[in-house]
Amino acid sequence: MIFQLLTDEDIAFCKKELNEVGYADGKQTQNISKLYNIKENKETPVDTVLGKYISGVFLSNTTLNNIYNPSMVNMQIVNKYGPGDFYDFHVDPFENSMTGMANNFGFSIALNNDYEGGEFVIDGDGGRVAHKLHTGEIIVFPVMYPHAVQEVTKGTRQNIIGWFSSNISFEQAYMLKHLNDVVQIGKSLVKDTPDQSKKDLLIKSVLLQKYIRREWSKQ
Repeated sequence: MIFQLLTDEDIAFCKKELNEVGYADGKQTQNISKLYNIKENKETPVDTVLGKYISGVFLSNTTLNNIYNPSMVNMQIVNKYGPGDFYDFHVDPFENSMTGMANNFGFSIALNNDYEGGEFVIDGDGGRVAHKLHTGEIIVFPVMYPHAVQEVTKGTRQNIIGWFSSNISFEQAYMLKHLNDVVQIGKSLVKDTPDQSKKDLLIKSVLLQKYIRREWSKQ
């Protein structure tokens, strides 16, 4: 799923916090680099201030809560890709190595889009799909899906990546996304023509959304 998460103010805060941090070779966080050149990029851990800020935005977002019901945002990393940098197909860790908590879904948040190349590629059930994230956009995906970052050909690509735990399975998130789409359509219909039948339909859709999410999150 892809949607706008960060505002212009959020982006400005993130860039201010990252203004003077140092970046290390990204190969250090990928064991497969010992076998072949799977990645070329620079990375730095998200510090406490920025980590709390991103987690707060993440956990308070209505769309994320309605579809994925995240319980905890795990480790976050900032990466940079310059010209010639890339990240070949790989799979993210299924659990946090420090806490043992499950990483059910991964995410990547774009801090800029003034570069060329660098599309995010997901290898899912429907085949490989590439997308260049716009500034402030987030892509959320199951950790079971191999994914990659295509080579950057011009400029610098900067993203915040991380993982989160949830009791919502991939299949359930898929269903909740469709239900969320129904709710959004209902809101548009009521806004355009606020008759009673459309209001009732919207309320029933929201009721189902809230109940199903609560029940599935108990598992």
